[in-house]
Amino acid sequence: RLSRQEVIALQKWPLTLFIGIEIIFLLLPWPAMASHDIVFLETRLNAASGSDRLDVLHRLIPAYLTRQPAKALAYSQESLQLAQQLEDNSRLITALLWCGQSYNALQQPRLAIEYFFRALAQAQYIQDQFQEAIILNSIGNHYFNLAQYDQAAQYFLQSLNLRNSTGDHFGASKCLNNLGRVYDKLKQFDRAIDYFQQSLDLKQQVTDPSGTVFTLNNLGLSHRSNGNPVQARGYFLEALQRAQQNQSLMELGYTTNNLGELAADEGQFHVALEHFFQALEYYAQEHNVSGETYARLNISKAYRPLGNLQAAIEHCNRAVILAQQLQQSELLKEGTLHLSRLYEDAGDPGQALQYLKQHNEIREKLLNETVHEKIVALQLAYDQESRSREIELLKKESQLQTLELGRRQQVIYSIGTLLLMCCITVYVMKTQVSAREARERELLAIKIKLEESNRNLHTLSETDPLTGLANRRRFDKSLQWECHSAWDNQLDLSMIMIDVDYFKLYNDSYGHHRGDLCLQAIAHSLTQTLAGETALIARFGGEEFAIILLNTSLEKAIQLADQARQAIANLNLLHEKAPLHGKVTASFGASSLRTSGYRPQDLVRNADQALYRAKDLGRNQVST
Repeated sequence: RLSRQEVIALQKWPLTLFIGIEIIFLLLPWPAMASHDIVFLETRLNAASGSDRLDVLHRLIPAYLTRQPAKALAYSQESLQLAQQLEDNSRLITALLWCGQSYNALQQPRLAIEYFFRALAQAQYIQDQFQEAIILNSIGNHYFNLAQYDQAAQYFLQSLNLRNSTGDHFGASKCLNNLGRVYDKLKQFDRAIDYFQQSLDLKQQVTDPSGTVFTLNNLGLSHRSNGNPVQARGYFLEALQRAQQNQSLMELGYTTNNLGELAADEGQFHVALEHFFQALEYYAQEHNVSGETYARLNISKAYRPLGNLQAAIEHCNRAVILAQQLQQSELLKEGTLHLSRLYEDAGDPGQALQYLKQHNEIREKLLNETVHEKIVALQLAYDQESRSREIELLKKESQLQTLELGRRQQVIYSIGTLLLMCCITVYVMKTQVSAREARERELLAIKIKLEESNRNLHTLSETDPLTGLANRRRFDKSLQWECHSAWDNQLDLSMIMIDVDYFKLYNDSYGHHRGDLCLQAIAHSLTQTLAGETALIARFGGEEFAIILLNTSLEKAIQLADQARQAIANLNLLHEKAPLHGKVTASFGASSLRTSGYRPQDLVRNADQALYRAKDLGRNQVST
């Protein structure tokens, strides 16, 4: 086993340069490896062992990352074990990076970021700034994919500073490109274009053909978002020409797809379709399922304004199936919403409602996952800070030991010097105690802040973002609890279901923004009406609301429901498409737990049946 000093000595520039070039080669978006190349490497893997096997694994992992991410993860974990057995610190960092990339491909960002931070700590420990810069850039990409742009920018800037200090212009060009992506997402297009241009200038200096294509595309996308279609097309066409020279199917598919989106922006949907089908062909040749999914979704969007709903639905259905196979929640959310609109255009409200519900479920799941990921990110940042401080403490302890050894060697020369050294030692110990106490106070303050953040995030996860009422998740939990409580104490428990009358016509007539304002006004009215009651008001879904009334009889619930119905009508929200009243109204259904056998599912079903009875009787009324 090597000492730490020997490990650092081995990290001199030849080995660092070799490993660095290996990492850059593996992390670059090269064209997909051919199948026969994979078979050849698999054959080599079966016969390899030790360091040679580790090399083959690091060449196979990127080939499986988009094809079979589970297999990529298995090989990454094997390479991690091999690097630990060989005590190869540099390739240990590479293995940790591949583990993080594999977990990202499997849509497990929490595990991915743990491996990235482990790689970062290892690189800092052996003082390898080259690999540290690569890891910081990977962490920035991770937070970028989670839409946490402030944190992403911080890590990209740290990576850029390290790469500039080591003269790594190739890596610096990647960081500049990533910073441009951040500011593009923040809609600061002028700043984004400046970073992309700096990146492009560096890439042309260091000869990065593949990176040049993607940076040209990014410049085109920023100009497109900034309302400059002529400049955008110029960059896309230059990117297409370079992609053809590189003979990269991935680059050709990505650039052609961007040209199609630009044509769609200008209303040239037939031209857009030609580009999208060409992109689809490139992605299919490369077996890039994610690209194929995105291309099919764009094809569906282009067919819709041309009136070809059958073809639009067919391609969108295929895109949704592929997104489910890939477990790509964002693409699945976008696809189900588009399918809902297509079926609505086709006059099939049942299918439209089904996909809209699926879209809302995915959106709520993503919201909950985002909240969880933010909590995990805070915890990991805290852990990383603790690790950094521990490393600093170890360095200080090592320095103190060296100093103490020097003091002992001088004892024989002077008793006075010994006394002086004792005084210094006492002073240092007191300083350490003070510093440790200050650190403990700081950690306690951080812990308190984290606990407060956790409480706030928990509240957000149970609140409907549009109306501020309880969401469906909180409603279901509260209903189960209150039903058990009412059963145990033999108390009344009533429920009211509310549906806004002809709300789809309202949305179609006035737009979704006015529809959102209408729902917010109704939520406010319900809150005011039931201000003096022990009740939980929740948004049940879409234009439906639900109210749980504690220790309230059915007669009292009917009375409160009628007051709420009248309060909504008194809002006098204009609804010209409403057949009867010309304004927004709502129908109410009430039920009681005593009449439902103290079963929550029956309580909900009875209230729902009462609601439909109210609608059948003419709407804008209360039924039981």
